[in-house]
Amino acid sequence: MKHFIGAASMAVHTTEVPGSVPCRVIARLQPRMWRVIVGAGIGHLDFGLERDLTEDDLPVGLRRPNALFYVTVSG
Repeated sequence: MKHFIGAASMAVHTTEVPGSVPCRVIARLQPRMWRVIVGAGIGHLDFGLERDLTEDDLPVGLRRPNALFYVTVSG
């Protein structure tokens, strides 16, 4: 599933693919907004980087705490 954020294209995958980064959903912050840890265990002192995603950027099956998915970014 592809989504566009700014000038970059972000593809969300449910399984690991070459060049992808693991992400974990933390919680729903407010209506239509989810907090996600991007790259847990990879950078920023190995805890990853927190980002907020809208429901439009997150597929329905991943809109729950502790959901694990992978993203690839191009562009």
